[in-house]
Amino acid sequence: MKKILVITPQERAQDLVNLLCAEGFEAQAVSVMQFVLPQNLNQVKQDLLKIKPEDFLIFISPQSVKSYLALRSDCLVFPTDHLYAIGEGTAKILLDAGSPPVK
Repeated sequence: MKKILVITPQERAQDLVNLLCAEGFEAQAVSVMQFVLPQNLNQVKQDLLKIKPEDFLIFISPQSVKSYLALRSDCLVFPTDHLYAIGEGTAKILLDAGSPPVK
């Protein structure tokens, strides 16, 4: 039997691998990327706390939303209504997190 290799970050691959296996395929996740926190984590957190209502936030991937939410744990997670998402998946994660309407 031929094997299907799912090439993506590990946390995103497992659901697809499980689905393929349930359909009778031999599938394996191969993680080629790893998301790590920035080395200047304290500075990044400080920058996120300085977001003003007139500022704009552009999220380029679902992972960028997840990372933002993990670092921005204060009560005002979305301090601006100017939110932009690249792709439907990114927009969905923002909306699921309680963001105002996404452009």
